[in-house]
Amino acid sequence: MSTDSRSVASHIQEEHESLKSTMAAIRAELESGVSDADFPDWKLGFIWRLRDFQGALLKHFDLEEDGGFMQDLVAISPGCAARVDRLKQEHDEVIPRLNGLTDQLKVMPARHGGELDRVIAGVIDLFDMLERHEAAERELIQDVYFQDIGVGD
Repeated sequence: MSTDSRSVASHIQEEHESLKSTMAAIRAELESGVSDADFPDWKLGFIWRLRDFQGALLKHFDLEEDGGFMQDLVAISPGCAARVDRLKQEHDEVIPRLNGLTDQLKVMPARHGGELDRVIAGVIDLFDMLERHEAAERELIQDVYFQDIGVGD
């Protein structure tokens, strides 16, 4: 692995940890609940947290896709192109899902249990998907950068 590739891979890993920490904080907030009286202020703050998360996620996707990382993986191991394409496709699915959840929350005039529960479930489902996505990326990195070349004895 080249020094540049190592640097990008290291940066991506740091961002994964930061995103994971943000997701854990958002999950904790969702688990703590919100009262009817606090809902309007909570809603606006939560929308902003989701938007901040979305911005960080977009930058992370840009680094992976346009920073040369994914192209580097395919250049090193052309056989992983389908896996890289699947990861890119997941990137394309995440932001519309996040926007949809934010849009649902924005139009909620008050804390209606069923509506809020669906948004919360959607956020948790999205985070679960992102954690699986990150695991697939780590596995791909391991397979490409640390593959056993298999030379003879």
